[in-house]
Amino acid sequence: MVHNRCHRCNRTHGPHDQCPAMGKTCHICSKPNHFTVACRSVKPHTSQHRKNVNDLMQLDQHDTCTDSESDSGEFFLNCFKGLEGKPWTTECEINGKESIIFKIDTDADVTVVSRTQYKKLKGKSKLEETGIHLYSPGGPIKCSGKFSAQIRSVKGVETKLTVYVVETRSENLLGRGAIQALDLVSVNEIITFEEVYPCQDTPATGSGPMQPIKSKESSNSTTPESGKRTGANEGTGSHRRNI
Repeated sequence: MVHNRCHRCNRTHGPHDQCPAMGKTCHICSKPNHFTVACRSVKPHTSQHRKNVNDLMQLDQHDTCTDSESDSGEFFLNCFKGLEGKPWTTECEINGKESIIFKIDTDADVTVVSRTQYKKLKGKSKLEETGIHLYSPGGPIKCSGKFSAQIRSVKGVETKLTVYVVETRSENLLGRGAIQALDLVSVNEIITFEEVYPCQDTPATGSGPMQPIKSKESSNSTTPESGKRTGANEGTGSHRRNI
């Protein structure tokens, strides 16, 4: 018997009670019983968004997963940016050899670099196989493998990480575990945007304007001392991202 692709987990499986998404919470809309990859709130705005690899979000809440531990499971490339398209960035030294620019994103579960960037690295570790699966709104993203790296922030904090290599043109992305380990962003950091839009219960149709969510910026919010925030203070709304 051929089963159709499940609308909750975006996979094929047997009976309804075998769906791996049951009991899980979506990272996009915070509603239960579906993975982020199957969330109906997700809609890429342009073909370019579908091509970009920006934010990496875990699909099925393996909460024990860290940058150095994760070697299986599914992760979602959400392609989310502020309205100005200007991310936080920071410079990190890799294996004591050279420095590269990473985008800081507290929604990212793992650290990734492009295949092009990996080839340019000096004294890099050999690429190893990995069992993780990456997805974007436009479909799967190929992961070439992983390698270990000693990463040092501009604050002088060092940590050893597992870095994943993706076969797309993308920014280098510093994952949540790395951000914490390098002391770049504190827990419950407030990231300010002009407007933050709510998720929709049904797929967006583009037939009308979405109403922005406005919220006050936390009085104890902090700014990453070692990261460069471009366009961070241009907006009037704020969006809390919990690490």
